[in-house]
Amino acid sequence: MLANVDGVEYAVPINNSNVYIRSGSNSWNGSANAVFPEYAEVFDYDTAEGSFISTDMNQSADMTLILGSEVADELFPDGDAIGRYVRVFLGRGSRSFKVVGIMETRTASFGQSFDSVVYMPYNTYAQRFSGSDIVGAFALGTAEGADVLAIADELEAFLTSRLGEDSFRVMSPATIAEAASSVTETLQLVLAGIAAISLLVGGIGIMNIMLVAVAERTREIGVRKALGASPAFIRSQFLMESASLTMIGGIIGMLLGLGISVFAVNAFGWEFIPSLSAIVLAVAFSAAIGIFFGYYPAHRASTLDPIIALNYE
Repeated sequence: MLANVDGVEYAVPINNSNVYIRSGSNSWNGSANAVFPEYAEVFDYDTAEGSFISTDMNQSADMTLILGSEVADELFPDGDAIGRYVRVFLGRGSRSFKVVGIMETRTASFGQSFDSVVYMPYNTYAQRFSGSDIVGAFALGTAEGADVLAIADELEAFLTSRLGEDSFRVMSPATIAEAASSVTETLQLVLAGIAAISLLVGGIGIMNIMLVAVAERTREIGVRKALGASPAFIRSQFLMESASLTMIGGIIGMLLGLGISVFAVNAFGWEFIPSLSAIVLAVAFSAAIGIFFGYYPAHRASTLDPIIALNYE
C-alpha cells in the first residue's frame, strides 16, 4: 500500500521490542529489531562477520540472530560469536537463537546507536513471539533525487485518509533533524541561563576577593603612590590581577568541560571535533568578566589618598 505512493520504491516493515539475552555467564539487555532482508539495503548496513537475514531464514521463521558490534562484545568477549547459541527472553517467553552474523560498527545517528541492537527475521518475531501481524513501523526507500519532504507530506495525507489523525507518525531525515535542532536549542537556552547565573555569582565573588585584596594592600598602594605611581597604573595592576584570576578559572573550567564532552561523545559513539574559536572565545570572555567585575575594586584602589593609605593599619 505504501509502496504505491509516488516516489516510494519499497516499504520494509519493522517491529521493535525490548529483549534480554544470555550467553553463559554474560548477559545483555536492550532492543531487538524484527526485520526483512531488505532492511540492510534500506539503511546501507552490512555485516562485518557472518551473514544478514536471508529470504529463506525469514520465510521459515528461523531462530537466527544478528548482533550489533557492541552486543557481540558484551556477550562474547572472546570474539568467537558466529555459530554459537544464546537465550533470548522476549515478552513472556524465551527461545534459543543461533548467532549467524555481527553487524559492522556504525556511527550513532541522533542519539541512536546501531551497534547496541540485535536483529531477527521478521516472521520469527511475528510467529514465535507476538502472534500478531501488526506492524510497528515501515522503513521507506525513495527514488534517487526524490523530494523527501514532498513524499513525507503525501504519505501523511495518504495515511490520514485511511487511519485518521494522531494514529501514526511520519519521520524523515528533515523532521528528525528539526526535532534534534529543537532539543538542542532548548538545551542551549537552559545552559545559557545556568552559565549566566554562574558568571554573575563568580563575578561577584571575584569583586569581593579584589576588594579584600585592596584592603589588605592599602599600605602597599600608599607606598606606590608616594613613589610616583599614577592612578592609571594602580588601576591597571589590579585589573590585570582580576583578569588573571578569571582566566585561570576559565581555563580550568574549559579543560574540565572538554574532558566531560569527550567522555559524553564517546559514550554516544559520536566524533569529537573541538572548536578552536570557541576555546579562544571562552578564555577571552573569562578575562573580560575579570575586567568588568574587577573594575570597581581597581578604581577604588587608584583613588586612595596616599597619606591615608600610608597610615592605614
